[in-house]
Amino acid sequence: MIDILSLKKEQEKIAQKVKLVEIREKIEIIGASDVAFSLNYGYGCFATFTYPNLKVLEEVIVKDKIDFPYLPEFLSYRELKFILKAYQKIKIKPDVILIDGQGILHPRKAGIATHLGVIVNKPTIGVAKSLLIGEIKGKLKEDRFSYLPIFLNNEIFGYVLRSREKTKPIYISPGNLITKEKALEVVINCCKGFRIPEPLRYVHTKAKIARLKDEKG
Repeated sequence: MIDILSLKKEQEKIAQKVKLVEIREKIEIIGASDVAFSLNYGYGCFATFTYPNLKVLEEVIVKDKIDFPYLPEFLSYRELKFILKAYQKIKIKPDVILIDGQGILHPRKAGIATHLGVIVNKPTIGVAKSLLIGEIKGKLKEDRFSYLPIFLNNEIFGYVLRSREKTKPIYISPGNLITKEKALEVVINCCKGFRIPEPLRYVHTKAKIARLKDEKG
């Protein structure tokens, strides 16, 4: 039985440790991670890239058993162990990490990108394909790189971004150790013509390939 109340309390404690601060050093290396799942196993990929050119520097794939179900507000408890295992193995550590999921745009301000950022003490950015919480005021233009702020209690918590013309937008929020504005800037610089930023597209594909290879034996 999953103790949801305890997990919520843990998320609240994680949120208290978040610092949304300016990155003073030059960003030279971007990291990204994603996890693909089969029935019983998860396949995590962590990769690093030059920034802003996005040349692949290194990638790591890990496999482990799934030990937590899919619950929308508790993604970190399902995926984080794969991401952390891959992160620990990668030699070239990133300056900023992109994660497929929420940062502070979360009911308890502790999405998977926030959770990771607090644990590894690195700037992290959540890039989600759907909006979990928050309000967008106005209509987002169809043009590429159009964006609008996302509000929670009249405070900006992130941005909705049209990363590709006439395509569904993505939802960006800082995880930890980065400002909302810088998170948006970094994600825009990582978009190369597709809806999903290039580093996240890469790790998603690699994790999926690892799963398919394993399933075929």
